[in-house]
Amino acid sequence: MVATLQQRNAELERQLAQARETLGDFEQLSDDFNNLFASSDVGTVFLDRELRVRKFSPALKHFFRLGPEAVGRPVDQIADQLEGKDEMLQQVKEVLQTGQSIESEVLSREGRWFLKRSLPYFSTNQAIDGVIITFTEISANKAMHSRFDLAIESSRLVWWEWDVQSGHLA
Repeated sequence: MVATLQQRNAELERQLAQARETLGDFEQLSDDFNNLFASSDVGTVFLDRELRVRKFSPALKHFFRLGPEAVGRPVDQIADQLEGKDEMLQQVKEVLQTGQSIESEVLSREGRWFLKRSLPYFSTNQAIDGVIITFTEISANKAMHSRFDLAIESSRLVWWEWDVQSGHLA
């Protein structure tokens, strides 16, 4: 009986050591994620199935002047700061229903352009648990594109695009 208890104790200690090692791996992974999340210039928000804010990155906080009180509130607080609020909310609902990502360009009410990506957030059992929305500022790219278009238009040059693979001119 004592030998059986000693064997059981040894087995439990081995399992505990494995659990501690796994916990250490998870803690490292969590630290790595939090460092990436904090240092990225991509604004990111995690929404639950009811479209309430779970968590958001410092970049998103900067883009949309959010405080800690935004956690637990509907995503409307962010959507209200964008042109096309209803379209954004519709896209988020579509991601929840279909599990397919959606990408679009959106303009903030302050005049800043963002590339917005809405992605499904999956739980460990692969069910859609919410939505992740990322915002990457593209204002400088949009301004450069506008200047380029104006330069081409005002120069009265003809712009041709040739798709080499298909042989088509556009």
